Amino acid sequence: MAILADLNIICIGQARKKLPPDDNNYDITPMSRNRAKLRPVYWQNDFPVAHSLRGWWYCIHPKGWDTFLENPFFDFNAEEISLVKVRPQWAEGIRQLLAFYIGQSPTGEIGVVIRLESTVSELVHERCCLSAFVNDLIAGNIAYNHLYFITA
Repeated sequence: MAILADLNIICIGQARKKLPPDDNNYDITPMSRNRAKLRPVYWQNDFPVAHSLRGWWYCIHPKGWDTFLENPFFDFNAEEISLVKVRPQWAEGIRQLLAFYIGQSPTGEIGVVIRLESTVSELVHERCCLSAFVNDLIAGNIAYNHLYFITA
């Protein structure tokens, strides 16, 4: 079952925003997280660790509202409703986006939150490599509203 969820990438330590060279399939909203005093990106969700990270926060959706509604990035895992999986047609593009922002981070690390409007609060996961995260996303083993730290 398709879900309307935001893909959020926090490029840790990034001083200036940078959009991928080929972002024709995505609507990307960049938000600076480099000021001393910051407001939460999402007020209705409790993401204290994600909101404390410095760098640039990118909220990403499929290009165009109709595409977002008809062909979103994610489905619920049919066996476990608290988990999501990437739709096959988006898997490689999302992997490329994650790899691009890992390369843009001076720390070589990004934070990722697949945000679904709900009362589920942030849970922080240990660092994992890009390939393991993408494999888990394809398999439907990634929880929404959880913060994942990803490295190359």
